[in-house]
Amino acid sequence: MHPEALRTFALGLPHVTEDLKWGQNLCFLVHNKIFLILSLDDIPPKVTFKSTPEEAQTLLERPGVRPAPYLGRYYWLSASCETVFSEKTWKELIQKSYELIARKKSRAKG
Repeated sequence: MHPEALRTFALGLPHVTEDLKWGQNLCFLVHNKIFLILSLDDIPPKVTFKSTPEEAQTLLERPGVRPAPYLGRYYWLSASCETVFSEKTWKELIQKSYELIARKKSRAKG
């Protein structure tokens, strides 16, 4: 998925903001919590996203998918945005990551 298409999709989700952090990492946040990172330093850009333990196990079997540095133990994964998944799959993964973080935040409020 092209980085601009990824950005457009992520920003189209409810209550999403973006922020540039740690050099050239475009972070997408819901309720001030990161759910997606687009690393612009890498060529092609790398995407880091949250998954469930079950989903992480399955996705890690695919070539090019690996645990995200520093966050892998929390089921965050990293992959090239342009080569690993179809656009449809990327959108599903981004949506799930968004929902995991948004749900976690809403439970903390309740």
